[in-house]
Amino acid sequence: MNLNSRDELIEQAYERVFGKACPYQVGFVFNNRLREWNASILKEGKTVTVKCNKRWEKVDEEILIGLVQVLLCRLLRKNVKTENIELYHLFLTKLGKYAPRNKTQPHLEASFNRLNTAYFNELMEMPNFDLRKGMQLLGTYDYTTDTITLSAFLLDHEDLLDYIMYHELLHKKHGFSSSGVRCTHHTAKFRKDEKQYPDRDLLERKLHQVLRRNPRQHRPQVFKRGLFDIFGRR
Repeated sequence: MNLNSRDELIEQAYERVFGKACPYQVGFVFNNRLREWNASILKEGKTVTVKCNKRWEKVDEEILIGLVQVLLCRLLRKNVKTENIELYHLFLTKLGKYAPRNKTQPHLEASFNRLNTAYFNELMEMPNFDLRKGMQLLGTYDYTTDTITLSAFLLDHEDLLDYIMYHELLHKKHGFSSSGVRCTHHTAKFRKDEKQYPDRDLLERKLHQVLRRNPRQHRPQVFKRGLFDIFGRR
């Protein structure tokens, strides 16, 4: 894909959604500054810039158009269904199945094994594992890399570690549903399974107590106006 066709891709994506020529100056950049398979969009005045992790560079253009349409719709607050957006979401659901299993962590692996035996009949395939510092985000599941990332503070609380790990494993089990641009990560089936975890209310209270004792470390995530991360926090 050459530089001109990158910019034209944004213009095509806009025209297919809004039915008119794109009114913005556009720019399309591939780099490795964004995490794997991530993308963002930034609007400054009459200029719109799309940035994608380099893993997107060799993806089919029709899927890329779907990615750009999702970003544009989030930026301009529009929800539509298009064939390209459906292709993009289908592509995302398949990525994790082919992601290499090359990251692990002994405490998280032990938690996974306990939960896989107790709640998933040992049928769950082990994902990648990672730790992060701080308490702003207790856990995430990345569909594209099949990676569960948990806050390192949970290592001091095995019961909370298992509780948050179970939540993220449910994301792996149930995936997400989409309607146009909007995606639902906590489906009815997800919520039903989530309620099956024993002592859930007690663990929630303990979790809130621990977080209250560390208010400086637990702060809500702040996003810059105009900049949208393609993968939301889960």
